[in-house]
Amino acid sequence: MKSIILLSLAFSFILSGCSSSIKSNPLLGKWTRSDGGYQLEIISVDAGGKVEAKYFNPNQIHVSEATAKTEAEGIQLHVTLEDTGYPGCTYELKLSEDGKQMSGIYFQAAQNQSYEVAFQKETP
Repeated sequence: MKSIILLSLAFSFILSGCSSSIKSNPLLGKWTRSDGGYQLEIISVDAGGKVEAKYFNPNQIHVSEATAKTEAEGIQLHVTLEDTGYPGCTYELKLSEDGKQMSGIYFQAAQNQSYEVAFQKETP
């Protein structure tokens, strides 16, 4: 029952366009990858699931697309990078139930390889 309530709340935060809910969205904030200094910052999520995001390694890498959606498995985040050394690289991440971690697959396009990764949410 707790999972259903959390999933319902997370879904409503993603789909809500009002500013009070945006501040409560579980995706918002800075996330650091556990295997290095890679950082993903989620700035906003609009009612249609479009995400404003920044990615750093350690300098900023251009994010060409970022989207969020709620599925049966929970909140899913897709990020596409498009920059020197990162053309077509993607992240497919799932938010943990407690909202403290995102884990999934990083696809390194130039090497045509996929890696399991995890990001931890930074505390404000």
